[in-house]
Amino acid sequence: MQYEILIKPCKELCLVLYRGREICRSTDCVVLLEERHQPTIYFPMSAINTKQLAQSSKVTFCPFKGNASYFHLIGDDCCQLDAMWGYQTPLDEVRDIGGFVSFDENIEGVEVIKPKNFLSHYSLKRAPYPNPVIEWLLQNIGKPPSSQSFINSFFQCYRQHIDPDVIFFNLVIGTLHPQLTGYRYSWRLGDESVRMFPVSREVLRSKAFLNSPVKVVLDGKGGIRQKIQPLGEPQSYPILEELAELNGTDYVALPMNFSDGQTNFISTATKQARGFRSEQLGALYEAMTLVARVLEVDNLHTRTHILLSTYLGHESCKRVLSGSIHRDAYECIEAVILYSDLRNSTQASSEKKPQDYLRYLNQYMELVADPIIEHGGEVLRFIGDAIVSIFPYGFNRKFRTAEMAMQAALASSTKATVQTESRNQKHIDPIAFGIGIHVGEILYGNCGTPDRLEFTVIGEPVNVAARIEDQCKVHDQKVLISAEAAALAPGQLKSLGMVELKGVARQREVFTLEVDASGQAA
Repeated sequence: MQYEILIKPCKELCLVLYRGREICRSTDCVVLLEERHQPTIYFPMSAINTKQLAQSSKVTFCPFKGNASYFHLIGDDCCQLDAMWGYQTPLDEVRDIGGFVSFDENIEGVEVIKPKNFLSHYSLKRAPYPNPVIEWLLQNIGKPPSSQSFINSFFQCYRQHIDPDVIFFNLVIGTLHPQLTGYRYSWRLGDESVRMFPVSREVLRSKAFLNSPVKVVLDGKGGIRQKIQPLGEPQSYPILEELAELNGTDYVALPMNFSDGQTNFISTATKQARGFRSEQLGALYEAMTLVARVLEVDNLHTRTHILLSTYLGHESCKRVLSGSIHRDAYECIEAVILYSDLRNSTQASSEKKPQDYLRYLNQYMELVADPIIEHGGEVLRFIGDAIVSIFPYGFNRKFRTAEMAMQAALASSTKATVQTESRNQKHIDPIAFGIGIHVGEILYGNCGTPDRLEFTVIGEPVNVAARIEDQCKVHDQKVLISAEAAALAPGQLKSLGMVELKGVARQREVFTLEVDASGQAA
C-alpha cells in the first residue's frame, strides 16, 4: 500500500479564464500529483488578477497539505463562490505549493487551459495500490449493527493494516437530543476496543472543549496537523500533553462531513519515530467519505427515533415508525389515564416574565411527567399547563398497570411536598397542581387533517379524568382517583364520596391517596 504525493514544475504556458476573461497566466506553475487524483495545476498568487477575487470564509483541511483558504471569483454581474483555493502555510510534505493557488474546473465559467499532452506528461506512471481500509468498507458497508460496533471494527482494521503504532483515536458525531450534543467514540493505547461516551451540552462550555482541536474543527476552521513534542516540553493543546505521555510523535484532526453539511470530528495519533507517513494519512483520508456515509445513515435513523420519542413519546414513536401515519390509523385500547393540571397558572403567567413563567412551567412538568415515564407511562401531550398521559394495559396486566399509575402520582405528590418546603424557605412561589386518574377504553391514534396529524387519545374516560382533576381544587387534594381505577389498585385509598363532574352525566365516587405529612403513603 502506498499513497504518493509529488510536486513537479511546469514551465509551459498555463491560463485561467473566467467567463471568457483571462484572470491568470503563468509559465512558472507547479503541478501537484496525488495518488488516485487528477494532476492539479497551481498558479503563483502573484500572477492572479486580484481585482476579481474576494476572500471566502470557507476552510478545508488535508492531513498532508494543511488548511486551504478559499476565494470567490467576481465577474461583471456574477460571482462564483469558493472557486479558487490555496495553502498559505502548507505542511512540510508539500511546502513547495506555498504561495500558489488552484482553481475548481468543475465550477461553471471557470476554464483552466493546460499545455498539450498534459495528462501523459504529468502522472505518477504506475497502477494504483489498493487501500485495505476501503476494501474492508466495501465488504462491511451494508451491515453495520450499530455506530459503535462499526467504528470499532473500522478502527481495528485501520490499526491492523495502516498504523500498528496508533496510540489514540477519537471520533465525535453530533446529534439532535434534548440533553446531548453528540456522542464521542474514543480509544487510546491500553483499551481493548473503542468506547462510546455521550457528550452533554454543558461540555461545550467547558475549558477542556474550548482549548481543544475539536472546537477548531467543529467551528469550520479546517483541521490540525501537529508534531507532538517530547514529554515535558510545551504543546499546542492539552490533548498533546496526554499523548506525549504515550510517546506520541504526530497528531492529526480533521473534519468528517455529512451530506447535509453537518461537520463531525475525527482525530488520531501515532508513536512512529518520524510521525505519519503520507500513505497512512492518504488511506485514512480516502476512506473518510465512505465512513461518513455509513455513519450518516445510522445517525439519521437515531436522530429520527430521538426526535419522535421526544415529541410524541416512546410508544407513539414506535407506532409512527411502524407505519401508523395516516389519519384513519387508530385502535381501541384499555388504559389508565392520568391527567394533570397546574394550579393558578393564569395568575402566574400574568405576574411572571415570559421566560420565568416558562421555567416555572417546565419545573411543574418535570415534577409530574418524569415519574409517569419512570413508572412505564406514556406522556402524550402537554396542553399549555396540562399533561395527558396513559398507562396502557393488556390481558391480565390491568391491576399491575393501575398500581404503577398510582405510584407515579404518589411520586409526583411526594416530590412536590419536598419542593414546596424548599421553595417556601427561599420565598419562591410553590408549584401546585392536581392529578386525576381514571380507567377505560379509549381510541389511540391519529387525529387532524390529512397533512397535519397528532398522535393522541380520544374518549369519555379522558374527559372524566380531566373532570376528576378539577375536583382536586374543590377538595384541596393533589391526587383524586375514580372508583373504577381505585378498584384495580386497592390499598391506602380514602373515599371522598360522590361528586358532580362538569359535563359528565352521573355522579362519581372519588378517592384520594392517604399520605403522611411528608407526602409518603400512610
